[in-house]
Amino acid sequence: MKESDLRKFHQLLGIVFALFFLLQAGHEEDGEVEEEHGEHGIIGQIHHREATVWHVYRVLVGTALLVQLINGLAIFARIRARQKRA
Repeated sequence: MKESDLRKFHQLLGIVFALFFLLQAGHEEDGEVEEEHGEHGIIGQIHHREATVWHVYRVLVGTALLVQLINGLAIFARIRARQKRA
């Protein structure tokens, strides 16, 4: 895979993560858990829910985060290799 393709994928995945993190981080944790779930709508439900569907969601987000990390390391390795050749 070309470095430009790696960078585009890394950027796109980063933007998607930023949107999810901004939406999920928009709630406070100073009330009781049951009260919080009612106040934060669907994003709060996704973040705090115990249902199996949301566990799958969390696994997918974690997996995507690992892909983002590996992709970033691949970009870094290519940059370092290019610097050593120069």
